Amino acid sequence: MIKYLYYLKLLLLIITINFGLSGCFNSKVSDCREVIKISTKLAEETQNNLTTKDTNKILEIADIFDKSAQQILAKNFRDEQLVEYSKNLAIIYQSYGTLTRNFVTAFQTKDTEKAINYKQDIINLSQKQKDLVNNINNYCQ
Repeated sequence: MIKYLYYLKLLLLIITINFGLSGCFNSKVSDCREVIKISTKLAEETQNNLTTKDTNKILEIADIFDKSAQQILAKNFRDEQLVEYSKNLAIIYQSYGTLTRNFVTAFQTKDTEKAINYKQDIINLSQKQKDLVNNINNYCQ
């Protein structure tokens, strides 16, 4: 009888620890899925308009970036590392929105120098995004 109670307590302890670990794991997996879902939707919504010369479409892309940033910021991620990654991703998305609008304004006012600078800023930002996305993907694997 004593061995039975000992094993029962041990089994309950193992179950409790396992439940706690899987809860943390599920939190990370769930949070990762949310970030990926928002980013994938952004990519799908912008993909068709990446080669457009229609400034209204380009401004719509800026709005989509802003919307995606707000969606990420609205999430209450539980995983601390993913909270940090998601904040940085939201900042990048907001920056894309701002830089895109600034580029369109410079283009429309024929301010070539500013347009070139904004284009370069967007290129630099894309490298930051690429590095961050790689970090997120590695973390979420």
